[in-house]
Amino acid sequence: MLAFVGHGGITVVGLNTLLLGTVAFLSHNLFFLLRKRLPVFWSGAVSTVLSLFFASLLLIGIVGISHVDAELFAHHHEHGESATEQTHEQHPETESPSFRIFAVIVLLLGSIGWVIEGAITGAVIQFIWTVRPDLIAHGLHKEKI
Repeated sequence: MLAFVGHGGITVVGLNTLLLGTVAFLSHNLFFLLRKRLPVFWSGAVSTVLSLFFASLLLIGIVGISHVDAELFAHHHEHGESATEQTHEQHPETESPSFRIFAVIVLLLGSIGWVIEGAITGAVIQFIWTVRPDLIAHGLHKEKI
């Protein structure tokens, strides 16, 4: 849906699905694992933070193995070289400083967002659990309300 409104593109639908699916799968399973030991709010908050952290690591890994470098595109336009020529000049076994900066920024700024999203998700799950616990507890996990 984001591609249709100009945010993202059709070519990254698979990657977006992988990242969002990872968050959904991990959050769901972590919530029910943590639910046995923690209150509902904390189960929701911690599972959200952990799954977002893992998805961010997956994002960094995807960018790392793709060898995409933001400076590559700026340099390409300034000097008129093709992106293929520049990619062959780089050594994939060495990590570029811009990739390290990208990873640090994703993890530092992401951690702020994870905590905020974790708190909101925990509060929403706590509310739903209080009002309609049957929406969260289901037969797959054989959890009693």
